[in-house]
Amino acid sequence: MIAMVGIKKDTAIDIREKFAINENNKEKIYKSLLSKFKEIVILNTCNRTEIYLNYISEDVDIIKEVTRSLEWEAQLLPFIFIIEASCAYKHLCEVVCGYHSKLIGEDQILGQIKDAYAYALKVNEEKGELLRLFQQAITCGKEFKKEAKLYEIPVSTSSIVVNKTVKEDFKNIMVIGHGEVGSRIIKSFISHKRDNIYLVVRNTESVQYLKESGIKIIDIKEKNKYINEMDCIISCTSAQYLVVLKEEIIEVGLPLTIFDMSVPRDVEKDIARFERVKVYNIDEISKIDDYNRILRVARMKAHRYIIDNYIGQFEEWLRLRQLTPVIRQLKNRGIEVYTGRSVAFQHKIRDIHAIEVMDTLLKSVSDAYVNRAIEVLKEETLEGDREEALRIIKKIFKI
Repeated sequence: MIAMVGIKKDTAIDIREKFAINENNKEKIYKSLLSKFKEIVILNTCNRTEIYLNYISEDVDIIKEVTRSLEWEAQLLPFIFIIEASCAYKHLCEVVCGYHSKLIGEDQILGQIKDAYAYALKVNEEKGELLRLFQQAITCGKEFKKEAKLYEIPVSTSSIVVNKTVKEDFKNIMVIGHGEVGSRIIKSFISHKRDNIYLVVRNTESVQYLKESGIKIIDIKEKNKYINEMDCIISCTSAQYLVVLKEEIIEVGLPLTIFDMSVPRDVEKDIARFERVKVYNIDEISKIDDYNRILRVARMKAHRYIIDNYIGQFEEWLRLRQLTPVIRQLKNRGIEVYTGRSVAFQHKIRDIHAIEVMDTLLKSVSDAYVNRAIEVLKEETLEGDREEALRIIKKIFKI
């Protein structure tokens, strides 16, 4: 059965960041979980930590095994929930279409789920129902994105932050980090033709191509030479430690706006106590999106049927998948009957051409009846009469 262990909705960021998975530990976590479950897919983003799993034994304590493998502390248990079967299918399809994102309708989650699926394909030895569900969900997300045309109402945390800096007309802006989010922000600033953008990175050689755009590239060791000259700081690293410390920011001076886009957070919380500083964490950034949210919700509601269709297709596939052993038996029985008749005919006829013709004819007849039996079995299964159809077909074919 498929299940999902996740973090309850609206869990505060100071709790949520304790669930974040260090990418360096991902291989170890997969190995631990796969010793207990058939298949595993881990979805780990700045706003989401979800463990999808496929299990056989009803005796396994799913929450216990997940918390043990991920080393989550006991006091975090009240913030965890688990869903199974159709509820898990529905949840994943809604997630991939942006229903459960902080910025509802955003499509970055589709790429993140594709990445999670690609990694899971490499590490899962068994390719069963769970990976099929993810494949189906990704296809659902692509169709939903195309049909709902949410790209006409573009939104992401990075676009919100960039638009806010443009609206506030910040003059000197420091971006810390050039990963997936940081690179999108820098590209947006280049398209807006903004001057005085400082990019702080660990490896300045990796971003030398940006110099032609006018971006000022700074080694992270040098960031404190410039940090107090900024009107705005945007921190978006994947660090597991604080990147902007209280001691690095002067308490008195011109107004400073800081966007902390990371989970765990990059910016020390006490900095927000400075009168001149306004700090937005990832949750507060999401709240800036009110107007566009209304437009996206309306379109998403109109295209909800796409999700329902894909869930129905997956559940249909699951029901038919149960027939695999019987279908194999039917095909083997067909081969036995055809082979027996063919051998008997060869003993009576010596004409090689006649034998070849009859052999082809016998196989064709055998395949026709076996395939028709399989079709009927599938039809009756989908209509809810699987057991009766199975009983009759087994009796006819003596399997």
